[in-house]
Amino acid sequence: MASGMITLFKHNTNPTGYGYGTAPRNTGPTLSQALRPGATTRIKPTFGEEDPGGITGQASPTIGHYMGAIGSILGGISKFQSAQVQADEYQYQGNLAVAEAFRDASIIREEGRSFAASQSLQFIGSGVELTGSALITTAQTIKYAETEAQATEAKGKAQQRLAYKQADVVRNEGRAALAGGIIKGVASFATVGV
Repeated sequence: MASGMITLFKHNTNPTGYGYGTAPRNTGPTLSQALRPGATTRIKPTFGEEDPGGITGQASPTIGHYMGAIGSILGGISKFQSAQVQADEYQYQGNLAVAEAFRDASIIREEGRSFAASQSLQFIGSGVELTGSALITTAQTIKYAETEAQATEAKGKAQQRLAYKQADVVRNEGRAALAGGIIKGVASFATVGV
């Protein structure tokens, strides 16, 4: 009975199976080394011969790997969403530019017609008939106003096209950032054996 207690006592005081005063062999990096951000080392504990069934285990990949992979994916999603917002803003600015250009063109046309009518009244008030050079002058006033109005509209359309191109560039950059983030995240998961 006494010897049975001694055996039980010995087994409970040294459950690792290693001899007293000796360290396990092939332990690899310390836990703090393996858990530091960006660590690429996996902990692979080695069990002694007294391990039941000879099981050898492999620890999970480090938290840093998971966080880095998730961070890459979330970073790509964030950049994609930011790009979409910025692209929408570019499109809004383009639409605003063309709307303002058409409004300004309408004002220019109206002012041209108004000025031509004023000229006509001056000619009539001076006793000049609206024929010949008087009629040509009022027609040219309207024509100049129309030309300026069309130029204003063309400028607005050009600004809109430029804004739409900028929106497309930003959207493509956002898509590329999203794809890059996902690829980087998946590659990071693959390196840790997930």
